[in-house]
Amino acid sequence: MKIKLTMAVLLAGAVMAAAPCAVQATPELTVTIGANSPQVFTSGGAFNIQNANSNSVTVSVSGASNVYSTSAGDNNINANSINVTNTTGSTQTLTIDIQDTGFIANGTLNNELYNAQESFGGEIAAGTGQFVFTTTATPNDPANHSSAQIAYSSATYSTSSSPFAVGDQTSANSLVLSPGAGFTIDSKMVITLSANAVANLDILNDNTISTVAPTGTVAPEPAAAGLAMAGLLPMFFLRRRKA
Repeated sequence: MKIKLTMAVLLAGAVMAAAPCAVQATPELTVTIGANSPQVFTSGGAFNIQNANSNSVTVSVSGASNVYSTSAGDNNINANSINVTNTTGSTQTLTIDIQDTGFIANGTLNNELYNAQESFGGEIAAGTGQFVFTTTATPNDPANHSSAQIAYSSATYSTSSSPFAVGDQTSANSLVLSPGAGFTIDSKMVITLSANAVANLDILNDNTISTVAPTGTVAPEPAAAGLAMAGLLPMFFLRRRKA
């Protein structure tokens, strides 16, 4: 029996060794403008796209993703220049999506809570413009289903209201990460411009920033919470019987 058991264990180990390991995707920074294909840049580096066109809206965007593995700074995607021109005689809506999968949790605690933040500023050089900014942070580990998201819909700005600035908007502390855990920041901008309008998001705030920062609060272990609830169930039934 001992020999059979040993052989079974060895065979199981051989099968596991032969099974292909899951390949981790290489972290990358992608910028998608309208219906165009994503343009890929190095994660944690700079990006620069000039005079891209989508549905007769011309876009130039540049910036960088800043990846911090220590608490020396906040992980963020910083678009320091976005210039959008609607060359048509009708209202147009354009989406700019900037995503980086290579961020590393820089908090010091296990199961630490993080929030998402965003801010932006700029001016309307012609016509009117309205912006919806959404910052989403999700863990790269599919076993961790936590996430954090903040979405802000601006007023409609015009040449008379510029320059404008929207200060830090902050999500709930709902993203759970431990030191060294990888996560993704997705910075999405939906820009609506009137006919022949021009928007320049490189004035006043000098950028648009999507940030993820640790809050210093520890979330309870899911397993521990489950055990605690399991321990309470017998007490509940005991009390019911005594009643």
